[in-house]
Amino acid sequence: MARTRSIKPEFWDDEKLTSISRDARLMFIGMWNNSDDYAVVKGHPLWLKNKIFPYDEIKPAEFQRWLHELENIKCIIPYEANGEKYYYIRTFGKHQTINRPSQVKNPPPPATLMEGSVSADGGLSAETETETETETETVANTSDKIPYKEIIDYLNLKTGKNFSYNSKETRAKIKARWGINGNRRSLQDFKTVIDNKCAQWLKDEKMFSYLRPETLFGTKFESYLQDIPLEIKKDKSSW
Repeated sequence: MARTRSIKPEFWDDEKLTSISRDARLMFIGMWNNSDDYAVVKGHPLWLKNKIFPYDEIKPAEFQRWLHELENIKCIIPYEANGEKYYYIRTFGKHQTINRPSQVKNPPPPATLMEGSVSADGGLSAETETETETETETVANTSDKIPYKEIIDYLNLKTGKNFSYNSKETRAKIKARWGINGNRRSLQDFKTVIDNKCAQWLKDEKMFSYLRPETLFGTKFESYLQDIPLEIKKDKSSW
């Protein structure tokens, strides 16, 4: 089911986006509407065409060319799961605010696509001015003494994973949240977010892969911080 999404004014004068065709830019917006709340959209060209341009006669080769334009500037990253093709919208979490995310239906992208914003060919993804603007504004006045290592060590301890605190993308996420809304966060705030989401997702096969810096320390950090762990909810229900 299509969803309502936000379009920032900066979208229209972003230099990298203006380097692709008008139709590719319009299709990019259509992909947001048809993406799930976790930045994943089905990648079958015929399915996408029927969802985004249901009444237009478009040749398959032309539609595929628009997809390639978006892939080339790293706006979308293709991957496969269970024999099906999907696209991960790389900066979706930076520009869309999801207050009540829906249930996960699409397979999440591989962790290799998430850590450090690595593209499908293994290279580092290029970011546009629109993509980095919010992060830059947020982190401008934060302190350099941020406990990156302690935060990621705690995440690895709780999840059994092996994320690197030296990742450029991971550090940017942590730094942005450290000074969010002009308020200084603490190491305990990050641990609370990790604890809250581990309580909800650690034993959920579909959600386990979302226990990662990209998700936990993204734009939904504040709502994750306010989450009530499942076991506490159960206790309250018995009062």
